[in-house]
Amino acid sequence: MSSAKMKKIILLFGSICLLCSVLSLSACGSSNQDNLYKLNFSELNMKVGESERLELSGNGVIILEGVEWSSSVESVATVENGRVQAVGAGEAAITASYNGAAYTCSVTVEEVQMTSKHRGNNQTASS
Repeated sequence: MSSAKMKKIILLFGSICLLCSVLSLSACGSSNQDNLYKLNFSELNMKVGESERLELSGNGVIILEGVEWSSSVESVATVENGRVQAVGAGEAAITASYNGAAYTCSVTVEEVQMTSKHRGNNQTASS
């Protein structure tokens, strides 16, 4: 095979490889919304009475409008405009729905443990 013909084959093969690389990279940046947005927490561990702020963001911008928030178990945790309130012991999923996609944070709520300091001074120490 002549060297001119070999150069053409190598050039053609290289061009095909370059084209395939460009096409595969452009497919990675497709309109997959799950990769565009995320919650600031994927899970929360809270005590009854505590609250925490969940935020949905994309490209460094916090999404304030158009997000629908919901709780799977409102006796455990409620949510309003991203503010999660722990109301009872148990587990719940807080979901932010936006542009047809859902983003979830798992919430575990524990009861507050009372210590002698919290119970008041009515107890006496036994000897």
